[in-house]
Amino acid sequence: MKNMPIKLSLLTVAWFAFSIAASSCLAQDKFPYESFLSKQPYFAANKTLATDSLFLQDLKIIRHYVELDSIDAELLKPNVLAALMLDQVNAGKAATFQVLIDYFQEFKRSIAYVDFRKGLILYKDMERKQVNLDNWNQDKELFIKLGFTEADLDDFKDYIINRAPKNINYKAAYVGYMKEIAALK
Repeated sequence: MKNMPIKLSLLTVAWFAFSIAASSCLAQDKFPYESFLSKQPYFAANKTLATDSLFLQDLKIIRHYVELDSIDAELLKPNVLAALMLDQVNAGKAATFQVLIDYFQEFKRSIAYVDFRKGLILYKDMERKQVNLDNWNQDKELFIKLGFTEADLDDFKDYIINRAPKNINYKAAYVGYMKEIAALK
């Protein structure tokens, strides 16, 4: 019985601390997302960097309405978002968050989105793999998925052997190869 007031006061203190923590957690997400839907994103009118606080606020608003994973995050760069917004404006739509959010939601249901994801995953695979001709029969599958023909594969392999810098990944080899082809035109 003597310990009862101490236990009761500990419970009271614990309940008080829990109440404060719970109310502050609930209060933290009181950002007025809806009030921004009809407004123009910062990146639409300003040249911005990915680290600008107002650009980061734009991303917070977009992410609140559109579920995006690490692959989709490639779309969340200032220049990409500005280009997407410009496309929407050129199509006669307003430069607002709502228009961009609608675009993303529609895009994510399209075949183009599936192709985008496949291409980006392939590109990242190319970035991770070092050029190693001992593994060519396996590695060339990356380029077959890109649409390379047998003749393209032979030319690309020749480029890697004879003209590409040493100790590079397949992405760098691919970019160098494509630059070489573009220079021939």
